[in-house]
Amino acid sequence: MKSNNTFLLAVIVILTGVIIGGIFAVRNKPNVQTQEEIMESVVRKPSGSVEPQTVNPQPVARPAATAEVPARNEAASSLDDLIEIISVTRLTPADISSLQTSELRILRNAVYARHGYRFKSADLRDFFGRYRWYTPSKNVVSDSELSQTEQANIMLIKSYE
Repeated sequence: MKSNNTFLLAVIVILTGVIIGGIFAVRNKPNVQTQEEIMESVVRKPSGSVEPQTVNPQPVARPAATAEVPARNEAASSLDDLIEIISVTRLTPADISSLQTSELRILRNAVYARHGYRFKSADLRDFFGRYRWYTPSKNVVSDSELSQTEQANIMLIKSYE
């Protein structure tokens, strides 16, 4: 009986330490904005000025885990299709030329969402939160973590934003 109580006490002490450590880790997080965070919150106008942008995405059903990738002999047909292939397929101007600026912003940030980026912008958090694959786990996604395909897609999207 005494060994059971000792074991239970040890478990309680360990769990308390983990919980307290987690609280301090969250409270002591530095408030530093990365370039990606800054870029997610602004849009460059043709005149060169910058204005804040918010996105009110249309409700989107979560894609099925077995969703097929669209055939590459034609442009992807929707924003959802593009989000599904953004990290594995190099996009073409035909794929994105009909997208609105707000959709381009979402598509560009889909790369970071695929890498688990924890968005500060509520609209992006809400938008990507609808996808089963989105697991926010990082405050920073560096360029070195991105594949050449992802980097090329980001550059193409930025040229249309």
